[in-house]
Amino acid sequence: MSEDPDFKARSAKFLEQLQERENEKAFLYDKTIGGHRAPRPSADYIEKCVGPLKSADELELEAHEAAINEREEMRRATLRRQEVEQSMRKNNRNVEATKGQKIKH
Repeated sequence: MSEDPDFKARSAKFLEQLQERENEKAFLYDKTIGGHRAPRPSADYIEKCVGPLKSADELELEAHEAAINEREEMRRATLRRQEVEQSMRKNNRNVEATKGQKIKH
């Protein structure tokens, strides 16, 4: 895993979000809430709708991958912005170079 502190913070943020989601899933699976007579869907139906519960290792791996994807998206956005800025500077230089010249039709 990366040693970048910002990356670690993003990974921790994603891990926290995933853990919250898993806690909500665990609540659905918990048969003790509401007593044994409470109407509830079957475990198979719950798993089909919200997916199976994930282990801590799976959550950590998913959070790490999400942080990697976010970092790569930020890098691509920065590169795109730099390309646009460079293109605009080049276009401005071309406009400045052609100022005062008569346009032939």
